[in-house]
Amino acid sequence: MKKILLTYLLFLVLYNSIAQVTIRVTGIPANTPTTDNLYIAGSFNNWNPNDTNFKLTKVDNRYKLTIPDYKGNEEYKFTRGSWTTAEGDSNGNVIKNRTLEHVVNGVINVSIAGWEDKKIKEIITSTALPNVKIISNRFFIPQLNKFRRVWIYLPNDYETNLTKRYPVLYMHDGQNCFDKTTAFSNEWGIDETLSNKQNNGDKGCIVVAVDNGGASRLDEYSPYNNPKYGGGQGDAYVDFLALT
Repeated sequence: MKKILLTYLLFLVLYNSIAQVTIRVTGIPANTPTTDNLYIAGSFNNWNPNDTNFKLTKVDNRYKLTIPDYKGNEEYKFTRGSWTTAEGDSNGNVIKNRTLEHVVNGVINVSIAGWEDKKIKEIITSTALPNVKIISNRFFIPQLNKFRRVWIYLPNDYETNLTKRYPVLYMHDGQNCFDKTTAFSNEWGIDETLSNKQNNGDKGCIVVAVDNGGASRLDEYSPYNNPKYGGGQGDAYVDFLALT
């Protein structure tokens, strides 16, 4: 009897730790393009905004997706295939990630209020300082056979102190480094931070920032290939930074 009870308890633990949940979207904004697909991007798929394994199925003007082997307490957002088309509030402003609580074999009904690319009120202007420039919108990466936007930040005294030498910092996710209009969620304020530090006595620093590849971001940043998440181009990307 004890063995049967222990077996049953073990089954309940395993059943509740890995189950499935169905997310059903019962309402979408009126300005949603009819030709666009809906996706879920979250901590369970490396935040891939156009993962075909997490594309919702449309049934009678409603969308749904069943997530198998779901362990609970995950964060996620809806997108229409990219982070520029991520869900927002009713005015198109950025919202916090949703939290997917543990629901055993249950259904979660949600509604999408708006999309970030369909902003209604707020008009965002560039937040980059004047000493931030774009070197190229199509800088060629021969190691990956791709083109990428590259930014540069120059210290406050760069143009007035021609003999001074500066360290150079190379950064990734260039979209996020300097400018709110290109950043995912919000900019990191690299230019403001370095400028303030220099005004307070720091020597100054040049920053070269390379945009990530969007859906191929993990492919380029990881040297190891993961069957589920991708990767494997990290060595080639590092060669680009070091040798180009």
